[in-house]
Amino acid sequence: MKSLLILVIMIASFSALSEVRKITLVNYEIDGTKQWIPGNIAGYEEEELEITLINKAKGPHGFMIPSHDVTEVVKKGEKKTFKVKLKKEGIYPMKCHLHPAHIGGQLIILDK
Repeated sequence: MKSLLILVIMIASFSALSEVRKITLVNYEIDGTKQWIPGNIAGYEEEELEITLINKAKGPHGFMIPSHDVTEVVKKGEKKTFKVKLKKEGIYPMKCHLHPAHIGGQLIILDK
């Protein structure tokens, strides 16, 4: 019985650690300025994030995290979802690679 209890606790602990955290970013245009909101996202080293991008602005828009080899293009009204495993602690730029003048953001990775 004790062995079974230990096994159940170990499985529950592993399941909690392997959960993927989900984040949604939406591209808006406000007074002619386009940006992904929220502009900054955070996570821990080696954590896996599932990021959903929704474009509510005119035309296609890009989303890029160069440090993590993420490059996406999202058409107006479209939704795209991808997973990314966070690398080393630090602050990394997020930007629109199609329209460099758009407001960018930051991926903040904390030490676990």
